[in-house]
Amino acid sequence: MNKKHDSKPSEALEAPGTPGAAETVEAAGNAGSGAGPDGSATPATSEASGNAGTDTPGRATGADAPDGAVGGSAAASAGDAIGHPGDSGGEPVVSALPAVSSGSGLECILCGKCLEVCPLVRSTGREELSPKAKHYLAQVLDEDPARLSGQSATRLAALCMACGRCRDACPRGLSAADVVARLRAEHPAFEQWLWKNWIKAGWLLWPTLASLARLAPRFLETGGGPGAKRLGDMVRKLRTMDDAQGLAPWLAVERFAPMAGTDGKRGPGGPNGPDAAPEPVVLFTGCMAANARTRWTDAALRLLDGLGCDVALAPDWTCCGATLGHAGVPGAQGAMRRRNVAEWRAAERVRIVVFCASCLHGLRAYADADLGWEPGEAERWRAALTPLSALLGATTFRVVGEVPERLLYHSPCHARPLDADQAWFTGLLAQLGLTDRLVAVNADRCCGMGGIVQLGAPELSARVAADCWSALLPDRAGAAAPGRAPDRAAEDRPTAPESSSATAPAAPAQLLTGCSGCVTQLKATAPAGVAVGHWLEIFL
Repeated sequence: MNKKHDSKPSEALEAPGTPGAAETVEAAGNAGSGAGPDGSATPATSEASGNAGTDTPGRATGADAPDGAVGGSAAASAGDAIGHPGDSGGEPVVSALPAVSSGSGLECILCGKCLEVCPLVRSTGREELSPKAKHYLAQVLDEDPARLSGQSATRLAALCMACGRCRDACPRGLSAADVVARLRAEHPAFEQWLWKNWIKAGWLLWPTLASLARLAPRFLETGGGPGAKRLGDMVRKLRTMDDAQGLAPWLAVERFAPMAGTDGKRGPGGPNGPDAAPEPVVLFTGCMAANARTRWTDAALRLLDGLGCDVALAPDWTCCGATLGHAGVPGAQGAMRRRNVAEWRAAERVRIVVFCASCLHGLRAYADADLGWEPGEAERWRAALTPLSALLGATTFRVVGEVPERLLYHSPCHARPLDADQAWFTGLLAQLGLTDRLVAVNADRCCGMGGIVQLGAPELSARVAADCWSALLPDRAGAAAPGRAPDRAAEDRPTAPESSSATAPAAPAQLLTGCSGCVTQLKATAPAGVAVGHWLEIFL
């Protein structure tokens, strides 16, 4: 078996464009109704003063915002993003709420159903951050581009987790993530350049910075000022990308059973014996496993080998491109998509096995994009995509290590409507007689990762994560209540002790998930005594 799975994008780092001139936005028009979920009015806030340490003049970052502020600015509400000095004499730009277009050909009818599912509204109580508000502001920009400056569009576009929940709730299937991606593409900014190169050069940056973060002293995570807090958050997130901080395995395969979703033919080592023909597959590891958490790839290859799969020479995959699409970098996203399709064709269009829910979601979207598909090829691509957990079928496992006292499971936003990993994992626990250890399953809360939100609105990301943890651990809800900033004392405690070993000791509670982004976010924000990892980490 050839285990070549490291992918190094050929593109070199690109120089950022010249930042545009600073623009001051004074209008405080409220894009939604301005009311919080409880019906109370949401006061308009004022624009923060220029931030000497930012790349976008005139916009305060989360690190420089006053305590309790959210987003990339103390005034970073969607309503602040429309208008220029003199447009309306300080009055709201709009006073009525007609049906509005989001650029999709359909109109947002402002029904408000998206407010019920939006993680930003849930965690902050601010309706002006809602998908409805974004659709409205998109119409303002479409009708009068001069009203929305490039700087303001950048701020608005940062305030979306790209979780896709609004699309599921919308009676017209409209997506705020698509709206803000379009706005970002039309108003490129420094954050996009930074995020694009962070993704494209992950093969070099991620393992290097993760190793440096492991060596960083712990006091960096508990600094007092806003700047120190942001540095500590960054160090904590970088540490999550370190393979040496993985979970201690506690399960091993007892017997491989016929592989679910196949014709039952598998090659040497498979349960059907040496005469069965192997099924050729390729493994799509995703950026995190390819560049930093290589033990996930190793575990997946061991499982596929046991199932008797013929894991072909791994294509030179690149990122699935989804996170760059959300960030408003469609050119780079399209190039990555076309490259991955070309690699699949070169591998003779075999089954693609995926173990990251967000990667699987991003890859499935290829079939609806114009990628030069041959007749019937898009449907074949979609059918080839297979979650690794779906292949395990009735494969049985045995306990070989210390089982955590409490197990939690987080279902990623992009795994909806049916999380194949969750269904398989709960069945596995039932087989092992460990169902009583699973004390919480989270399927209705976003973790707050949000991709480029990590750069543009880190405080919003932290609030959404706090809300997620409150749902998972209601007995600790006081430490991370919805609508409030998370308890820094709890967040600042390390999620795993420093160790030079390959895995960290078992914790009293363990949260598992099937998305690399969710692992990063939840591991960095986990309260004391809770270890976080991908479900692949628990297998020897």
